[in-house]
Amino acid sequence: MRRRFRGVKLPALAKNKPAPVSGSPLGKMLSERGARIAEFKKRKTRLQQLRVLPELVQKYVSDEWLERRRLKSGKIVVEKEKTHDEALENRLWCLLYHLGAIDLNEGRRFQIEVISSGEAVKLQVDVYGRIDDVVVIAECKSCTKKQKIPLQKDIGEIASLQKPIANAIRKHYGPERKLKIIWLMATNNIIWAEPDKAGAERHNIQIMQDRDLRYFEEIAKNVGPAARYQFLAEFLSDQIIGALSDYHVPAIRTKLGGTRAYFFVVPPSRLLPVAFVNHRGLRDPEGAPSYQRVLKRARLKEIGKYLDAGGFFPNCITVNFQHAPRFDQMSSIEERQIAFGELYLPDRFKSVWVIDGQHRLYGFTEACDAAKHALPVLAFEKLPRTQEAELFTTVNGKQQRVAPGLLDELVGELRWESPDFMERNSAIAARALDLMAAKTGGPFEDRIKTADLSESDTASLTVSEIKKGIIASRLLGNQVKGVISPGAFTRATPKDTVDALYDGLNAYFTLIERANQERWEKGRVGYLCSNIGIQGHVRLIQSLSDFLKSETAQEPHDLDAEDLIEQLKPFLEPVLEFIADATDDEFAKKFKTPFGSGGPPRYFGQLCLLVQRNYAKFNPPGLQQTLAQQDTETQEKGDALVKDLVKRVHTHVIETLKQAYGPKDYWDKGIPTSEIKVDAYRKKVEDKDQDLPIETYLDVIHHKKIVENPANWDLFKESMSIRLPDDKHGQQKYLKWIERLNEVRRIAAHPSDNRTYKDEDIDFLDLINEQLADRGV
Repeated sequence: MRRRFRGVKLPALAKNKPAPVSGSPLGKMLSERGARIAEFKKRKTRLQQLRVLPELVQKYVSDEWLERRRLKSGKIVVEKEKTHDEALENRLWCLLYHLGAIDLNEGRRFQIEVISSGEAVKLQVDVYGRIDDVVVIAECKSCTKKQKIPLQKDIGEIASLQKPIANAIRKHYGPERKLKIIWLMATNNIIWAEPDKAGAERHNIQIMQDRDLRYFEEIAKNVGPAARYQFLAEFLSDQIIGALSDYHVPAIRTKLGGTRAYFFVVPPSRLLPVAFVNHRGLRDPEGAPSYQRVLKRARLKEIGKYLDAGGFFPNCITVNFQHAPRFDQMSSIEERQIAFGELYLPDRFKSVWVIDGQHRLYGFTEACDAAKHALPVLAFEKLPRTQEAELFTTVNGKQQRVAPGLLDELVGELRWESPDFMERNSAIAARALDLMAAKTGGPFEDRIKTADLSESDTASLTVSEIKKGIIASRLLGNQVKGVISPGAFTRATPKDTVDALYDGLNAYFTLIERANQERWEKGRVGYLCSNIGIQGHVRLIQSLSDFLKSETAQEPHDLDAEDLIEQLKPFLEPVLEFIADATDDEFAKKFKTPFGSGGPPRYFGQLCLLVQRNYAKFNPPGLQQTLAQQDTETQEKGDALVKDLVKRVHTHVIETLKQAYGPKDYWDKGIPTSEIKVDAYRKKVEDKDQDLPIETYLDVIHHKKIVENPANWDLFKESMSIRLPDDKHGQQKYLKWIERLNEVRRIAAHPSDNRTYKDEDIDFLDLINEQLADRGV
């Protein structure tokens, strides 16, 4: 159970007064802590469970329930996964619970009684919760698979009911409560159309999509109830918090780097409600660059303990006021550009952006008596977002607190105009990928892993890896001895190049995604939407663009990006067909590549072979070397597997015989025929320069004969009987694999014959390796 929130008292926007219950227009709510905990326990699990009588179990099983266990009472526990729509409602409800909401709705049939056209009407609300003086009214919409669905009707219904619902809420809490309402549409697997987004904005309906929900779940898990301020800031941006108005502190005003700034000391509780952290996990394309990582609970707890032990922070946290504050000057030192006076702190949600020191600020929420502490602050006034990020980079660049990869990406985002060719292209690539990650319904939505959120198979793409592929592919040009040649998406200005790269990649990977959406959504385990796969396709785009130029004399960089991809589609058809039609095994066989720098070239080589099925003239520079390298790697892998398997089989056979017959008698009793013994002795005599044990001279076929002998079979039937895919069912012994291993072994044993491993040879060796490992051999 989550411990009760302690430490600095979260400044309520108004006191959490008990809600009136008699004659209330609102449905049954959970205002008591114990009731909320009980509801949370039911909602947090993805499974629903029932205890049923044994004679009713079959009825439930036929309705897709699973039988789990029998209780002492005789009843049987059955369970079934909750539906996707219920799961979405539960996730949002649990989020509000973690944020410290009260008056949460009970169950899924919560209703609000409103007056419509003079009559009392009851309306069902999916999720209802109150956080201080803010009420959240949420409508949840979910689909089993990601798709576009029209939402105009839902938006219109919410808009038409806003006033009567607001009236009902005011009636419940009393007219003296100045409540704010967040009208929220939470969606899962729904691609929002731009007109629907515009309609929601027009009616003040906030949108929470899959990525947003995951972000808030993550920060709530790490920060606890104090995360409410990040949530409220996002959906009530720039709205006034009346309880915080006219709060002022003594301050020094000055200029730093040409920007007006203020030094002051403030209780953390006063800064938290108006603070906002520009996390990379909640990336707004218009708010780039975003630079902060999500808070870590362990670090907050350490800070809380430090404060409780009498510690304090002598250094300032750094923030940025979004609006010029009121400053009543009392005196000044003009030659030093310093003024002393009273500073009126901002009183609006999301009005103070934290540049550096987020853990120190939120760390006070973990202290037992944070009220006695004061927080020193350096506040800039209306610092541009890019300068915020530059300052963050400067402050953290020489410290180990921030992951170097995060700083590298951030520096890249800030270097669009760099005179350095590689640095500029790195920035352009990073920005285009950020835009793709944020595009609703785009192929990279929810596919790019951020530093903030947990990695998964489906969200495993990384900006740093794909950026490498874009640079290596020459899509943004190439520089040789100071001479720059344009790439397919190079344009006149950095901004135009970002737009072209974004449009081109989006158009191309939309084709790839739509060829087989199920495979795409598997992420890295599908070998399509993976770092290596994306890099392989990025290389293919530039090679196909070069091929288009040779066939049509068109300069790719002179074409509109989307038009370029449209002209590449005919060349891409064999690839799209294979993606659409290949079985999972066929696809994995072709595109399952090793990790590391060799993976993308191998993937690219296989894509090129597909294109060559229809366009034999397509032969990008370096392709033959890439394919030759793949052949070399395949040969080396085959040789290594053969050597290892033969050694393991030999060791297993001899050790098993020794255990069964003893180390002295194993040769006489375990070797079934004199023919095998004579053959081994002959080889030993011929090998006169070596003094090796006699069993060293047994070969692979000898092992098969030893294993299959009736006197030995019981010793080996569990470990050595391996059925190959084309073996008939029902055989007593499956040992044909040993004969095939002997055949494949000859490729490694006779390299002068120029024999090479085929795909089916490697597949066979992988299968035997796996099967023997499972048997402990």
